[in-house]
Amino acid sequence: MMKKWCLVLWIMAVLGCATASGPPFSEASFKASEALIYIYRVPVVTGSANPFVPGVKLDNTPVGPIKIGGYYPLVVAPGEHRLAITNLTGKVVAEHVFTLVAGEVKYFEYAQSLTNFSSSYRNTVAVNSQDHFLEVPAQFAKKRLFKTKLMKRSSQ
Repeated sequence: MMKKWCLVLWIMAVLGCATASGPPFSEASFKASEALIYIYRVPVVTGSANPFVPGVKLDNTPVGPIKIGGYYPLVVAPGEHRLAITNLTGKVVAEHVFTLVAGEVKYFEYAQSLTNFSSSYRNTVAVNSQDHFLEVPAQFAKKRLFKTKLMKRSSQ
């Protein structure tokens, strides 16, 4: 019984590494000649035991890991941009290309879609998933962003 409790405590400690821990959401300011994007990952339990935290790149520049319950506000120049998700090796596994005009704000939610299930040895089940960004309408995204915490950008 003691071993089970130790395992539970260890799992809880590991979960803390995959979740955001910065200050709560607040709206970012930007100039009228600029544009703003929010990249976020909603606080959920699903996937929190996975020690791998996907990386985010904007226009091939690392932004940082997209932890559960975290967000990045990014002020950018108007024009076309490329948002990417990277794996452990830094390889891009998903991309989203979008265009912004001056004064515009867009919201991108990190999501995982289950792509297939397969059974294998001794009835264990393997699940494959695909990472991607959803471009979310402001009224929906803002409600979800209020549950997130600011994440620190990677040094460039």
